[in-house]
Amino acid sequence: MRISGLSITEIVVVLAISALLIAVAVPSYRALTISNQLSSTINLFVATLALARTQAVNNTQRVAICASSNGQQCNTEQYEQGWIVFVDHNQNNSREGFAETLIWVQEALPAAFSLRATAAYKSVVAMTPSGGLARGISGNITLCFEREPSISRKIILIPSGRMRVVSHAIKSCNL
Repeated sequence: MRISGLSITEIVVVLAISALLIAVAVPSYRALTISNQLSSTINLFVATLALARTQAVNNTQRVAICASSNGQQCNTEQYEQGWIVFVDHNQNNSREGFAETLIWVQEALPAAFSLRATAAYKSVVAMTPSGGLARGISGNITLCFEREPSISRKIILIPSGRMRVVSHAIKSCNL
């Protein structure tokens, strides 16, 4: 009578091959997960820009987006701490309490993310009633994951108010 089953050698070979496959797959899966998080986060900011532009055009008034850690005032240049969208009646790039309507509040991003704008848009991105950028110049907003800066994303803003997202490899998230 013959007993069927696997020998210890066969089990060790199967475990070794499985470990090798897992060792190859896990880093790829991690990069894919980070890439998906970056894409969804940058799309959230693009949607915020589109909301501000639409509100500005539909209501024929200037609408601004600024970095805000408290959800009420423009108080930082680090968009990863959160941001607000508001009607900027007096066009001073700052929300004046309840006098200027708050349209959207976005909470802070996870700690490992950095969302920073180029000099012209560090403090505020404002849209005019015609749908263009109030400053009238191009700019960039870069989203970076501190542990993988090589797979960051960048929003390119053009004066007409249109935008596009590109993959952007950088060496460091210190923008």
